[in-house]
Amino acid sequence: HRDLHLSIRRQRQMCIETAPTAHTFELVIAALAKQSQWRRALHLLDLMDTLSVQKSLWTYNTIIAACGRSKEVGMAKSLLGRMKKEGTRPTIVTYNS
Repeated sequence: HRDLHLSIRRQRQMCIETAPTAHTFELVIAALAKQSQWRRALHLLDLMDTLSVQKSLWTYNTIIAACGRSKEVGMAKSLLGRMKKEGTRPTIVTYNS
């Protein structure tokens, strides 16, 4: 049991040390958004929360735009509310997305 516990502990530490940065997430989110894969991009947004990675206005705008292109108006509005709740102020770009 002790060896298993140590192994799990090492794996967790490795994940923390090699966690993706905000820039890494944004690159992948941008690629997904270009392909209108808003659900996968949204999953990454949630993962950013889980890993305590800071989200930017750009991150939200990119996913909101992908939702808009996919006619997912309800999800776009939900994301707008979420970003406001988290303290990210929308801009004209956000509203035009």
